[in-house]
Amino acid sequence: MEICKPEHCTACEACKSVCPSNAICMNPNEKGFLYPVIDVHKCNNCGICYKICPTNITEVAYNNQPGKKVYAAWVKDKKVREESSSGGVFSAIADYVLNKGGVVFGARWTEDLSVIFDYCVNREGLSKLRGSKYVQARIESNYIIAGFAG
Repeated sequence: MEICKPEHCTACEACKSVCPSNAICMNPNEKGFLYPVIDVHKCNNCGICYKICPTNITEVAYNNQPGKKVYAAWVKDKKVREESSSGGVFSAIADYVLNKGGVVFGARWTEDLSVIFDYCVNREGLSKLRGSKYVQARIESNYIIAGFAG
């Protein structure tokens, strides 16, 4: 059984998070990248994992019409910019989301220098999510803890 083509998988773990049978685990492939593996004895063939997988979405929410605009931005706060990537735009967008009562997800380093996804619900939590990591990160149970899955 396959949720998506292995070369398209981003290891977002959405499939694992929504599986009502807990039939999916994330195992490293031969190159060390995580990939969902389905326990066929636990799977009830509901298809929720396939439907949630972003690589299986065929309709695009926007259309590619001429005249679309592109924007560039950076934050004015030098300290935030120095702690960030991409000019600190993540921090500006995250501030907006947090001010509206939202939850912000991002990748952060752990003490053993691995990278996991985490979330924050206030501005104090943003600093741990700033900066690019350029490695695969584990979602773990963040979707479930934050109330976004299953």
